[in-house]
Amino acid sequence: MGNIMRKSGDGVAQFRSPRSNRVLDPEVLKSMGNEAYKQGRFSEALALYERAIAIDSNKATYHCNKSAALIGLGRLKDAIVECEEAIRIEPSYARAHSRLATIYFRYSIIINN
Repeated sequence: MGNIMRKSGDGVAQFRSPRSNRVLDPEVLKSMGNEAYKQGRFSEALALYERAIAIDSNKATYHCNKSAALIGLGRLKDAIVECEEAIRIEPSYARAHSRLATIYFRYSIIINN
């Protein structure tokens, strides 16, 4: 059985492990995603970043990291959407701007070949 999603009193979705009934910290999920990403396990990283976003969708870093995993999976259009969301949340987030430029560059190479 997987994790259970519940909404807290403030309306924020939280994942609880059915075994321990404790809330999973989105920062822990992000760190786990980062480890999976470093090891080239992009699908696993993507799932972990998505879980972090489900708990707290207002963190630009979660969306930017999700974008990186999507790039690793070759899903450039989806990666653009996530970078744009990160920039919407935090307009001065340089990493998201840089990643978005990189995606557009890669995308233009694919289109022109």
